[in-house]
Amino acid sequence: MAAADPATGRPASGAAGPDQTLAERWSRIGFDPASLVPSLKGTLLDPPVDHLVDLVTVPAADTLDAASPHAAALVTGARADLDPAAIVLGPTLGEGGMGVVHLAQQPSLRREVAVKRLRPERTTPAAVTALLREAWVTGTLEHPSIVPVHLLLPDRDGSPQVVMKRIEGVTWETLLTMPTLADEFAGRTLGGDHVSGKDRLLFHLRILADVCQAISFAHSRGILHLDLKPENVMVGRFGEVYVVDWGIAAGLPERGPHWLPSTTSIQSVRGTPSWIAPELAAADGPSLGPATDVYLLGGLLHYVLTGEARHPGDDVKALLEAAWRSEPWRYDATVPSELAELANRATARLPADRPASADAFRAGIERHLAHRDSIELGERAIVRTQRLLDLVGAPGRGPNEGTQAGQSLRQTFLECRFAFQRALEVWPENSAARDGLHALLRGMADYALRNQQLERATECISELSPRDPELERRLNALGAELLGQYQRLKYLERDADVDAFHQQRSLLALGAGTLFIVWNVLIGWANRSGLLVFDLGDLLWLNALTLLLFGATAFVVRDSLLTTATNRRLVVLFGSGFVAVKLFWLAAWVHARAHPATAMSALEVVSLTNWVYLYFVLALTFTMDTRAAWVALPSAAVAVLAPFESTLAFELLGLEGFLIGIWLAIIWRRPRKRRQPAGPTDPSPI
Repeated sequence: MAAADPATGRPASGAAGPDQTLAERWSRIGFDPASLVPSLKGTLLDPPVDHLVDLVTVPAADTLDAASPHAAALVTGARADLDPAAIVLGPTLGEGGMGVVHLAQQPSLRREVAVKRLRPERTTPAAVTALLREAWVTGTLEHPSIVPVHLLLPDRDGSPQVVMKRIEGVTWETLLTMPTLADEFAGRTLGGDHVSGKDRLLFHLRILADVCQAISFAHSRGILHLDLKPENVMVGRFGEVYVVDWGIAAGLPERGPHWLPSTTSIQSVRGTPSWIAPELAAADGPSLGPATDVYLLGGLLHYVLTGEARHPGDDVKALLEAAWRSEPWRYDATVPSELAELANRATARLPADRPASADAFRAGIERHLAHRDSIELGERAIVRTQRLLDLVGAPGRGPNEGTQAGQSLRQTFLECRFAFQRALEVWPENSAARDGLHALLRGMADYALRNQQLERATECISELSPRDPELERRLNALGAELLGQYQRLKYLERDADVDAFHQQRSLLALGAGTLFIVWNVLIGWANRSGLLVFDLGDLLWLNALTLLLFGATAFVVRDSLLTTATNRRLVVLFGSGFVAVKLFWLAAWVHARAHPATAMSALEVVSLTNWVYLYFVLALTFTMDTRAAWVALPSAAVAVLAPFESTLAFELLGLEGFLIGIWLAIIWRRPRKRRQPAGPTDPSPI
């Protein structure tokens, strides 16, 4: 920024203020834009200088130590190298707007060199000044990315010619406009045959980083380049980078070389219109500084990202006005956001808003290169995530997790989540990866909630940052719903469980079977001994007593056996068996009253009752416990035998009941082996 007037607080006289128009600035310093060379890509040079220093000052022979055995050779060699004839010009290597570069031979050192000379039609004082300045600056700056200057010689017509290292390569502009050639250079530099778009960007960013180092070195020596553009960067075939054309370089006040004009003396527009910095467009010498070159570095980054120069315009004046405004650029979504932000910051309108130095700008590039893997991981994951979200975002339920489609969907989710997490491990500030992970987790959480996948929804929602209250509310609602369903299923399972209260049921079956045989044996003995003579009517009372005892027993065990559907069904089966016996005996009694001649005796009726108990066993087998089938055979044998031994009808009836009771007591003594269904254990997953 230009220094402010301490009295007014406004920019000092001659300095360009941020609200000043370019025309006002030019008018203030008396600059006429009509004097500009009408070229869009050529460099605007300094105006002619009043005098030129000698091209080369050769040490006089008498200043050398005559005692030195090499004194004569040194003098002779120096004068020989200063002779234009000592350099043998060869074919032209390249031409620019001002000069031409020849391949040449330097016989004294047996080497090929490059010689830069002015074009005859451009041999003006300004062009001579620019070429001299380039020679002096590059001769002063010894750096791997600045072309070494070997000699500064007068041409035969007296104009300067610069002898420098021959660079076997092309301009960076050529590589930027010829992707195929750039891929060849990049493949050689990066060590691979196949070069992708990402690799090409990496190649160009590494070139730019090398340019930054050269400019940073020049700044440390108090020198500004002021004309950075792709044409002024040479790239060797093995990745060597050289910053060339220092023809309009200027020195920083109190830091630059004494022979180099200071920035404070600049009062004319200089630089390349398509690339020029705002303070250069305004000829604002006091505002020039390292930030000016940083602006030009930002323009180079802009060209790498877009393939276009920083300033749009159809003529020189329009380009300079665009440079003066330096409005932020809206980069395409394919441009890495980190680089887009760096390019806009480096080409900010005000120098104070740019990176503090060329090193700071290079650090921004290096950060991107370090984050490159993170960015690429995130970008690939974002593409896959979008496809996944398009799939799971469709209305309706998705595939079941147990199916192949469900497993494939789950695998894709895990891979995308891992890619995002890895990208954030490499670079925690990768906002694109963070947003992508959030979108992935949120989309999959919504999908899992819609498909009632409580575990998956919990997994996704618990990882969301920041938290999503709406998804958490839906998750808790789903958890409560599934818990209710689970509890109902557990109740139904317990209600239908044959093994519920199996021990109580086993003891009851044992007691009932034992009581049944004892009771019937006593009744049979009393009947045979004549103590009790039973007719069909007495059987009805006897059955009524049995039903009464059964009802009392059911009442006693109501809090255990009657609490599950299976046991209630068992009680109903027992009860229906006793009722069936009651109805059978009642039918026999009614038949005897209606047809006395064909009436059966009480013992005959009792002997046929064994078939009713066989029916009970079969009903128990088919409706509750298949293990009961094993007692069906002995029950059938007793039922078949009973009519042939009607005198033992009560004893055989008791025997059948005892066999059934004992067998049920045995099979119900231990629970059956079965799988336990899984279910939610925590009704509040958050």
